[in-house]
Amino acid sequence: MKKIISVSVCLLSVFMLWAAPGDTVRVRAHDATHMNWYGNFDKRAGFPSAGNSYQKILLRYIMGCPSSGCSEWDYTTRVFVLRPTGQTDTSGNPIKEEIELCRVITPYAGNFSNSWKWTYTFDITDYEPMLHDSVDIRVQYQGYQDGFTATLDFEFVEGTPPHVVNDVIKIYEGGSSYGDPNNSIENFLSEKNVTIPAGTEYAKFIYRPSGHGFGGNENCAEFCPKYFYVLTDNVQRGQALIWNETCGLNPLFPQPGTWLYDRANWCPGGPTGNFAFNLTSFLTPGNHTVNVNMEPFTNINNNSCSYNISSHLFTFGPPSFQNDAELVEILTPSNNKNYGRFNPVCHEAKVILRNTGANPVTSVKLAYSIAGQTEFEVTWNGNLSFLQSDTFSFPVADWSGAVAEKKFNVRIVETNGQADDYVHNNAQTSFFSITPSYPSKFVLDYKTNNKPSDNAWTIRDAAGNIVYSRYTHTASTVYQDTLTFADGCYVFEFTDASKNGLSFFNFNNDGAGYLRFKRAENTSTIKSFNANFGTSVVQHFTVNGLLSTDEAELIQPGMVISPNPAQSTVNIQVTGMQGEAWMQVLDINGRQIFVEKLQLDGQTLTRDFSSLANGMYIIRIVNAKSSVRQKFVKE
Repeated sequence: MKKIISVSVCLLSVFMLWAAPGDTVRVRAHDATHMNWYGNFDKRAGFPSAGNSYQKILLRYIMGCPSSGCSEWDYTTRVFVLRPTGQTDTSGNPIKEEIELCRVITPYAGNFSNSWKWTYTFDITDYEPMLHDSVDIRVQYQGYQDGFTATLDFEFVEGTPPHVVNDVIKIYEGGSSYGDPNNSIENFLSEKNVTIPAGTEYAKFIYRPSGHGFGGNENCAEFCPKYFYVLTDNVQRGQALIWNETCGLNPLFPQPGTWLYDRANWCPGGPTGNFAFNLTSFLTPGNHTVNVNMEPFTNINNNSCSYNISSHLFTFGPPSFQNDAELVEILTPSNNKNYGRFNPVCHEAKVILRNTGANPVTSVKLAYSIAGQTEFEVTWNGNLSFLQSDTFSFPVADWSGAVAEKKFNVRIVETNGQADDYVHNNAQTSFFSITPSYPSKFVLDYKTNNKPSDNAWTIRDAAGNIVYSRYTHTASTVYQDTLTFADGCYVFEFTDASKNGLSFFNFNNDGAGYLRFKRAENTSTIKSFNANFGTSVVQHFTVNGLLSTDEAELIQPGMVISPNPAQSTVNIQVTGMQGEAWMQVLDINGRQIFVEKLQLDGQTLTRDFSSLANGMYIIRIVNAKSSVRQKFVKE
């Protein structure tokens, strides 16, 4: 039975004596620490002693408001472990270096209640060598106002990690101006000499930049996308664009500021993302150099253009397992606020799978159920190399038991058609809410703003078929569409191409609209949506309550695409689906390239995709009862 064990420094060794795989030891390093006025806030934590083994270490960063209220601005917060360097200063005090564990940008929170809290979760397993015994943890607040509170809970999950961490090498840590002709950022991003220890079988490079400051040319660095380039031994090994284009889908919305503007690898109220590079084939044991170059840029008339940068090189021993898949997380159904944009749901579950074994993972059989109800099985197919992950969606057969207990269980039954090597990372549970149940007839009532070409909406059934839609609108016009539905599950989506919703304070010339569902019989409001929604509104709902599928009719579909990658001709084998269906080809962002009607009878479909541009695509096949999708690469 899994145990959550909260510990203090003096009791830690006692609890660790009987901790077993799957048990969790929780250490609170900061408890509602008040962050204000550009400060460093240090606390000493008593972590488990060296020699214990952990399959995963998680950091729960709970941000909140102090009694005086939260700040109205988006400021940077950083969490560091202070690692001893083995040197002392002139007073004989040990010198410690900052190693950043995570970074979170505060939201525009001037109108938030004092009780507001938000939890951000980070997997920091790779930093394990620094996280035992007595450790100094620093929270840094880069804000010039009274700000926020930070609670840091470290969770050590007993067990075997995917591989042992040999070393954590600091490459860059700090900040640098960008575009200054008198002080190039390349001075900060200088070449570093590294020594890869013997026994290293895997090397991973993490680069975590966030751009700040704007004005002048190109509004750098907060609002300008720029590339960086990773080099080892003076040879470029990878590159990426420092940009986050999903701020309009921020789960923490609405905020009183410009929360929906895309930014340089961050969004207000969200974490800064990691760029990860597998450098194993380039960093064999011995001496090497590592460095990063930035896209050339000259800053004109903006002295605040800069990047916060953290970068570490991790070296690992061999994989701990040969045939192992990890069930990382349940995205839907879930009450996790970070996934609130697409929850609650009434049809598909969505989980993250990861390969944590040396062998490629090509299939994972899952068993899932609503707590206390019938367990069903479904199989993911694909191809994941070591530490690669994929998001898997599958239809949930029976929601009827959710009335009693709203808990969703998923576990791995088999990996690659055989027993999984490590059972302790095979199961996850989520708590969830039921989607609203609406009448069989209601009115979609909305008003456009002055940019009607931005807007479109669809309502799809559980199989993905469009039941209702509208793609063209007139400016500042009220629409009242009466909609009639059969019993079932539906998904309503209203989109805005400019990512600024129907009402946003910084675009006054756009005007303001509204969006709501109303009863057909008396026009009373059933559901009112906030018009400041950013990119889209998604609402799952049922007509006539929860759904149930006859178990005898539940045949899980599958699809195999070969060759994959492909240059032109692709063979598509679909199993578990018969009769009329539709095939969609989507780009990696979910945009439909084309659609084709099919008549499935077990045959192999052969299609010529030579006209597609090179890149990754998704083939999705749906019928009235189910759907299946699979990624493929055109090269």
